[in-house]
Amino acid sequence: MAMSDRKRTAIEWRWLGGLATALASLALIGCGTARRGTPLHAHGYVAGRLVNARVDSEWAEYAIEGESSEDASTRSLPAELAALDEQVGPSLPDRGGLERITARYSRDMATIVMLDRLTCDPQNSRLAQVYANHLGLVTSGMVHPDAPSPLKSGAVFLVVPGWYWHDRSYDAALDVPRRHLEQYGYRTELLRTDDRGPVEPNAERVARRIVELGQAGKRVIVVSVSKGSAETALALGRLLPWEASRHVLAWVNVNGGLRGTPLADELLGWKRGCWTRLMLWIGYGDNGAGLASMRTAARTSAYASLAFPPHVLILNYSAVPFSSQIVPREGNYDHLIDRYGPHDGTLLIRDQWVDGAPVLADLGYDHFLFDPMIGAKTIAMARVVEELLVR
Repeated sequence: MAMSDRKRTAIEWRWLGGLATALASLALIGCGTARRGTPLHAHGYVAGRLVNARVDSEWAEYAIEGESSEDASTRSLPAELAALDEQVGPSLPDRGGLERITARYSRDMATIVMLDRLTCDPQNSRLAQVYANHLGLVTSGMVHPDAPSPLKSGAVFLVVPGWYWHDRSYDAALDVPRRHLEQYGYRTELLRTDDRGPVEPNAERVARRIVELGQAGKRVIVVSVSKGSAETALALGRLLPWEASRHVLAWVNVNGGLRGTPLADELLGWKRGCWTRLMLWIGYGDNGAGLASMRTAARTSAYASLAFPPHVLILNYSAVPFSSQIVPREGNYDHLIDRYGPHDGTLLIRDQWVDGAPVLADLGYDHFLFDPMIGAKTIAMARVVEELLVR
C-alpha cells in the first residue's frame, strides 16, 4: 500500500540513486556485512502461497521445493529442517530467534519460518482470507466505484507519510493509493509532516490533527507508512487520551517503523556516523535528526511504554520479500542489516507490527512496494476495514 507502479522506475532510481550517493560509500567504511550465499532458484509453496524466486541457501530452496528437489546434495536436509521446526515450535520467533536462524541457516530460511508461523496464527489467517475475498472482488470488477459505503460519508483516511515523502519519486506520501481511494469515493487527507524531522514533533502533529478532525465531526481511519507509523504510535499510544481518540475507527500500519531500524544504528554508529551526517547534509541539507530518531534503542523503549486505545481497530500490513526481491540500493547499504534477520531493505519485518493486532503479509515486495496492483490492494484493504468495523 505504499508505492506506485513500475512505470515510475526511472524516477525511482533518481531518488534512490540520489540518497544512495549520500550513503554509497558508507558500505566501504568498515562495512563487514553478512555473507550472502550463492543464489538458488526455488519454485514451490511457502505458507500456502506460490513462490518463484532466487533464494540465498540450499536450506531455503529445499524448504520451498521439498521432495520435488532433484539436487542430490539436499538429501541430508529433511532431518535438519525437521529438527529446526521442532526447535522453533509453533510460535512466531522473536527478533533474537530469527537472527539466530539467519546465522545458522540463512535469512531466506528465517523468512520462511516467520511466514509459516504467521500463517498458522488464527487471526492472521482470518484477515488473509477476508482480504483475499475483497481483492478478488475488486480485481474481477465486482466492486463499483460508486457503491455505497459507511466510510464514504463523514470519514477521512488520514495518511501519515514516511521519511523523505516530499520527493515525488518516492511514494511515501502514498499518492497512488490515495488517488484510488478518492476514485472510489473515499475522502483522504495527507498529513504534511516534516519529512526529515524526528519522530517526536511529528507525533505531536499527528495528535493535533486527529483532535481537529474530531472537533470537525469527522471519523478517522489512520493509514501510516514506515517512519510515519512510529509517529502515529506515539500519538495514539501516549499523546492522546483515549477519550480524545474516540472518533478514530481504525489504524492501518503499513511497513511500520515502530521499533526503529538497525540500519539507523549502523549508519550512525562510530564507523559511519560522521560520514553519514556529512553526506546527508551535503546531499539534502538534512541534519540527520530524523534518521537518529529511528535508532532501535530509542524506538523500542518508546514503543514499550505505549498503550493503544482498545476501541481502535489495528491492522498490520507488511511487505515480506526474499533476498532477491529487494530492490538493489546503490552502495548496497541494505546489506548492513542482513545479519539481523528477515528485512524489507529498510526495516526488520518482525519489528514492524503492533503486538496483538493481526498481520497481513504481502509476499514478494520490499519496503518500497513497487507493486502494479497497489491500487486494487488499497481498495481491498479499505473494504476489509469496513467489514471488520461492522462485525
